[in-house]
Amino acid sequence: MLDLNIDVAEQQVQASINSAATFLPANLPNPPIYSKTNPADTPVITLALSSDTLPLMKLEDLADTVLSQKISQLPGVGLVSISGGQKPAVRIQANPTALASYGLSLEDLRTALAQANVNQAKGNLDGPRQAFTIWANDQLLTSDAYKPIVIAYKNGAPVRIKDVANVVDGAENVKQAAWEDDKPAVIVNIQRQPGANIINVVDRIQNLLPQLKATLPSSVQVAILTDRTTTIRASVKDVQFELMLTVALVVMVIFLFLRSLAATSIPSVAVPLSLVGTFGVMYLLGYSLDNLSLMALTISTGFVVDDAIVMIENITRYIEEGESPLQAALKGSEQIGFTILSLTVSLIAVLIPLLFMQDVVGGCSRNLP
Repeated sequence: MLDLNIDVAEQQVQASINSAATFLPANLPNPPIYSKTNPADTPVITLALSSDTLPLMKLEDLADTVLSQKISQLPGVGLVSISGGQKPAVRIQANPTALASYGLSLEDLRTALAQANVNQAKGNLDGPRQAFTIWANDQLLTSDAYKPIVIAYKNGAPVRIKDVANVVDGAENVKQAAWEDDKPAVIVNIQRQPGANIINVVDRIQNLLPQLKATLPSSVQVAILTDRTTTIRASVKDVQFELMLTVALVVMVIFLFLRSLAATSIPSVAVPLSLVGTFGVMYLLGYSLDNLSLMALTISTGFVVDDAIVMIENITRYIEEGESPLQAALKGSEQIGFTILSLTVSLIAVLIPLLFMQDVVGGCSRNLP
């Protein structure tokens, strides 16, 4: 299934969810969701929202309604997940002794809560030409709204929730937390779609961040905790430096030992042209600069440097013996051409196993029991 387009797979998953919708429980809190991500893939960038004045519940609401909604719309973004925050919740801590004194049970309390917190249609208005459905949101959001709910009537007086339970505003999960350094924060993890370019995805996110920060309250700070492109960009810069250093060293060594400008100009032109030709082929094939291609560029540059030095040295030897440049080139290349070819092929043979690697690392594990 590794060759299946992810957009086609998305349509198949959505079709399966739609066909199974009738078999799902009617009281399911949320419909099934899916994401176009590799579950084993680490986030490409991680953001942290913190504030000295706003509570974590408000920060999570901002992260969910502002940051995640906008970032998830960017091309290449597969999943935006929020962790470390505290969703608001109302906790009703029942007192069994108080319930028993009124002749009530925990089930009576649960039934009263369910009946008072239902978001359903309240009825219809039928007219000669139009009909209207009356909707009212009965969902209770604060502890003060739960306290006066009547559970039952005892001795002609109502028994309210506040009489038999302690109602407090709290968090949905009090055992979940995150910090930015030593400050409580809400963490936003962003994962890319499989096959998307990491640097392009992170660049789009960083370009969007200033606009998102402008829509947030001034007391909210948004910081970048982790960025996978930091090491990738450093690797690219290091390879660029190594390639330039390689060309410079080759030119310097040949000039110092041969003392010939003509011989020196050959590798100084051959190596850059080889790199440019490689980039052209990579562009036509749709390849990008990842760690594997950077390694290949470094190794292939070494091939070109070795071959250029050996060939130039052999041709120069014949010129010094009195041969004309053309005869020296023909004779020197004929003599050492097979050696260079066999050397290059033997080095390439070491890397042949890389040609059999799957597009997704670990993909071959699908054949394991």
